Amino acid sequence: MLYGMMIAGLPQLKQTYDQAIPWFLKAAQTDAQVSLAEYLLRDFSSQDAVAGALVWLERAERQGNSSAKLLLAAILAAHPDAQRRDPQRALQSRLDAYAARRTRTGKLLVF
Repeated sequence: MLYGMMIAGLPQLKQTYDQAIPWFLKAAQTDAQVSLAEYLLRDFSSQDAVAGALVWLERAERQGNSSAKLLLAAILAAHPDAQRRDPQRALQSRLDAYAARRTRTGKLLVF
C-alpha cells in the first residue's frame, strides 16, 4: 500500500498513476479498499473509475468498514448521474455505518 501511495504521490519517482494501482490491489483489505476507491474517484469524470470505486467500496462495506459505508452513501445519494443514484440504499448504508460506530464505541455519534 505504501509503495503504491509513493508512486502516486511522488513525481520524482517518474512513475505513472497506472503503475500505482497494482500495489494498491496487493494491499486491498478493507481500509486499503477504501483508499483505492478514493484514489479512483479522483477521476470522477471517468465512468470506469467510478464503477471501479463502487466495486471496492461495496467490498469494504460487506466487510463492515464504516468509512466505506459513508463514502458509498455519499456517492449513492448525490452522484451526478441519476442512474447511479439510489437514495434508499444510501440511507441504509449511512444508518449501518452509524450503528456500527455506535456499537463499537458505545457512544452516540453525530455525523
